[in-house]
Amino acid sequence: MSGSFRIGRIAGIDINIHVSWLIILVLLTFSLASGYFPTAYPGHANVTYVILGLVSTLLLFVSVLLHELAHSFVARARGLPVHSIVLFIFGGVSNIEQEPQTAGVEFSMALVGPLTSLLIGAICYGLLLAGLITLSDVRHVPREQWAQTPVGLAMVPVERLHTVTAQQSLKEVLTLMNGRDVNQLPVVLDGKLVGVLTRDAILRSLEVRRTLGLSQKSAA
Repeated sequence: MSGSFRIGRIAGIDINIHVSWLIILVLLTFSLASGYFPTAYPGHANVTYVILGLVSTLLLFVSVLLHELAHSFVARARGLPVHSIVLFIFGGVSNIEQEPQTAGVEFSMALVGPLTSLLIGAICYGLLLAGLITLSDVRHVPREQWAQTPVGLAMVPVERLHTVTAQQSLKEVLTLMNGRDVNQLPVVLDGKLVGVLTRDAILRSLEVRRTLGLSQKSAA
């Protein structure tokens, strides 16, 4: 692609950046640094938001690169030469030098990219917990402002959340909910979100145990 320059090489595939990528790098960084991060995590220095915006934008394009590498690796495994990958303003493109010979090869090449993106999303979802928002939090926002209010402004940020582990007893968790006046708590394992436990779910579980007589057996 004209206007591109090489920044590296992965498994024999040139990784190029088009000049238009620099535009989206600046725009996304500025947007995140001036909009999302100050709203979601207020109280930090401007330089912190700029760094977070830049790192987030770079990570976005790392995910785009992994998406295109997945296409390219499957293409090469099917005997199709891949010369380079170009990152540009709208994402990325793999320069595969031949057309696939069969529909099956073309399908596998097309499928592996989205699957890679889904895997990246699943990993990030398991690793990152920004906060928790409930109906009670939403009710504190005037209805006419719902469309303009980002989630980060209404949620309880992660640093203020009370969390529980899967090993804690229901009685202990219910006591914590009553003491903190909350109706749900994130369940974490090794710092990762694995679920959300609600007061209703606990009460239903306790009622089922009482109905089946499990509570008496446990006490015995």
